[in-house]
Amino acid sequence: LTQEEEGDGKALATLAEGLRQRPSLKGFKMLLDMQIRQSDGDFQPYLRLTTDNLGKYLQTKPGYRCGHCGFETRKLYWQCPSCQKWDQLKPILGVEGD
Repeated sequence: LTQEEEGDGKALATLAEGLRQRPSLKGFKMLLDMQIRQSDGDFQPYLRLTTDNLGKYLQTKPGYRCGHCGFETRKLYWQCPSCQKWDQLKPILGVEGD
């Protein structure tokens, strides 16, 4: 939204500030993708390689973890498939989460 309303420069600054306050690999990938769109030099292929590999890594990471047994999954379940507890799967937060 910031990019559409205020341009790439403001969007990059906003994203960078957000990453300083709450680091995440998904946010870092977004920052690199924006940098690729703005770059035109020799580094563009290396930035693309980095974001491609980071994207592949993020696709393998679970998005939810059971607060009772620690089961991890990419899909949200209301009942944990491992321990059968209800309403225990929560989003994984932090650098590797959302």
